Amino acid sequence: IFRDSLKKPSEARLRVVQIIGPVGTGKTCTVIRFGQRFEDDAHKLGVKLKHLYVNLKLHGGSRVLLYRYLVQRAAPPVFSTSLSAEELIYQLLTYLQGKGEHLLITLDEIDYFLRQSKESRVIYDLTRLDEMVQPGEPCGVIGLIATARSKEFHTHLDRAELSSLGRLPIEFKPYTEEQIYSILQQRVDEAFQPRAVPQRVLEYVADITAGPV
Repeated sequence: IFRDSLKKPSEARLRVVQIIGPVGTGKTCTVIRFGQRFEDDAHKLGVKLKHLYVNLKLHGGSRVLLYRYLVQRAAPPVFSTSLSAEELIYQLLTYLQGKGEHLLITLDEIDYFLRQSKESRVIYDLTRLDEMVQPGEPCGVIGLIATARSKEFHTHLDRAELSSLGRLPIEFKPYTEEQIYSILQQRVDEAFQPRAVPQRVLEYVADITAGPV
């Protein structure tokens, strides 16, 4: 989805991806690891790119607080607590374009943020960043990844927000008992002496973990 953006980052348009899956399916681990690898790939090509991971339970109390956090992390020289939400985003994009820098933003737990803040405008703002700069010019943010536990949060969005978010999420399904057992076996092999953990213990843990919540 994002690899082509590194070929000509100055021409890359914003791409939006949803990662949907219940607790324990590896969404957060995956996006953090992907962001690290994508940053590394970019730097090898001489592209100034930063993956900005945001845990919305910690840094997303409201729309303006979220945007302040984004600017503090990505463009500290232009940060100011006196700026409105719209001004913060504009300053962020202006900074990125002026410095020739690029962002990949991950919003983890977007469903939690929408339930708590009721500010669905965030979806509209961040999925349409290309429209906030000069027509035809990329905004500097090449990607937005949003994770959620289910697609239920779509009910909080209007038609314009749903349209810009897209309707084809990547779904992470719960691990099966066999998959959990395989993961546990690999971890045990790395962490314990041979035969220290009986097979029946791994089977028991896998059965409990894969069972209904």
